[in-house]
Amino acid sequence: MNINFSLIKNSILFLSIAFLLTSCLSNKRGDRELKLENLEPFQTKIAPIKEGYQTLITIEEDTICLTNIEMTYLIGKGEIETITYIPQAKDVVYGGYDWHRFTACFEDIRYGDNDYNDFVCYISAEKKEKKVGNSYNVTIDYYIQPIAFGSGQNLRFGLTLPDMRDTIISDSVRKDMFIASVDDIGLFVNTADPLYVYLTCDRNHIRKITWEKTGVEKNQQWQVHPFIINEAGEKLYVALNTSSLPASSLQIVGVYGYPLGIATKNAFMYPLEKKNINTCYSGFNDWILGNTSSLGGVTNINNCFHTIHSSGLFKNNPQNLF
Repeated sequence: MNINFSLIKNSILFLSIAFLLTSCLSNKRGDRELKLENLEPFQTKIAPIKEGYQTLITIEEDTICLTNIEMTYLIGKGEIETITYIPQAKDVVYGGYDWHRFTACFEDIRYGDNDYNDFVCYISAEKKEKKVGNSYNVTIDYYIQPIAFGSGQNLRFGLTLPDMRDTIISDSVRKDMFIASVDDIGLFVNTADPLYVYLTCDRNHIRKITWEKTGVEKNQQWQVHPFIINEAGEKLYVALNTSSLPASSLQIVGVYGYPLGIATKNAFMYPLEKKNINTCYSGFNDWILGNTSSLGGVTNINNCFHTIHSSGLFKNNPQNLF
């Protein structure tokens, strides 16, 4: 029998290289050991109630909850709220609302460059609860404002709603949500040049989705999960409310152990095109590994789209447009 030792030698070499690469990839994942629960930007609290009063909850001058029934509300981690009790009339409707906002930042592939600007959107959620007999009716309005687009792919965008149903907001994010043509402003929007800002804070750009549920118990948590779908058909989620998300870790964590998307409370100064987020926020790795409780502040503003706060890009009261 003729034995091709050269072929065997090459096969062993190929298998050794494949094993080494797989081991390195595995170690990169294992070394990170992401603490997904640490990436949650909010904590849930229950509004206290006093008979004959409305409960007003504010952060500085921003109202986040007004209610005369016991209900949950969200507050950013590390924030301190002020609670005020306001006398109310005797003939009053029993109900309340709470309000929160966050920025969702996506990578469009599982082995991305970690600039988290392939799609950026600003989501405002207003929850209204009304007491009806011994149960409650809940309505949540979600306002989705497109902020930036830095992907070379055609991306779809949607929300997994609190009842775990998916709703697609756009089948083509760049075309549907940013409106202006590629010929007019280029493919990338608000990622490459901080001196040029494409404004999206109007009704032509902001989308509104309403979700309702009747006959529920009090103090329920209603969580939403933003996602994109890339050209390969991969459904990729922001690391938000992951404890209630029935998704594979492959849809939340990338090949190299980084989250595929992050959510930050309120507006966020995201990286410029091809700028790794670590070059903007030196505390990023410590945050995703659970070594610190928050992302921390910007450490290199020149690598961020740093005109966002002065340009009026983020719309904090989108409900006024509808």
